[in-house]
Amino acid sequence: MDAFTTGLLQRIKAAESDLTMARETGDDFLADVEQAELDGYYERGLSPWDLAAGDLIAREAGALTGGRPGRAPSGDLTVAAPPGVFEPLQALLEELGAWHD
Repeated sequence: MDAFTTGLLQRIKAAESDLTMARETGDDFLADVEQAELDGYYERGLSPWDLAAGDLIAREAGALTGGRPGRAPSGDLTVAAPPGVFEPLQALLEELGAWHD
């Protein structure tokens, strides 16, 4: 994990210490949100096929998905979480500038 991601995760944990977070590869972790094994998920740089599969899996399970506030999930930023967690997580990621280095 690079220094930027490590620092970002430390800031997220400090702000939202009750969230179960992990950061690895696309559709597997979106499926973990779907199965309630993670409270929330974010990723940068997802390939289009992982994004499409993961978005479908998460939405079918009732999770909300998006990118930066008001935007669809994309390779720049993908966020997935259940209602009630999604909005604060997305806002926190926006505040922390999670879509860029």
